[in-house]
Amino acid sequence: KKGDVKRKYKNIDIDKIVIVVREIESWYLAGLDIMACNKLRISTFSNTNDVSKEEFNNLIPKEFTSRIDFMLEILKNFSIEIAKHKNTSFQYFLNKFDP
Repeated sequence: KKGDVKRKYKNIDIDKIVIVVREIESWYLAGLDIMACNKLRISTFSNTNDVSKEEFNNLIPKEFTSRIDFMLEILKNFSIEIAKHKNTSFQYFLNKFDP
C-alpha cells in the first residue's frame, strides 16, 4: 500500500505514510467511554477494530441533522487515552508519530 502511494505521489516521505486497518470512523468510536456513549445514546464498544463506515452510519441518532454534526459531537467527548486501548490502528498511529 505504501508503495502504491509513493508511486502516485512522488515527493512524499514514505516514513510519513500510515496505513490504517479499517475505516476512520472506528477511530471516532474508539475514543468514547461509557458515559459519552450514554450521552450520545449509542452502543458501547470495548473494541472498535472492525467497525465499518456502514455500522457507524447506522449508529447516528435521529436528532443529529448530519453525519458531520454527529462526528463533531463525538470529538467533544473524545479521549485519546481511551481510543488507544480500543483500536489497534489508532494505537499504531500514535506510536508511529508520538513515540
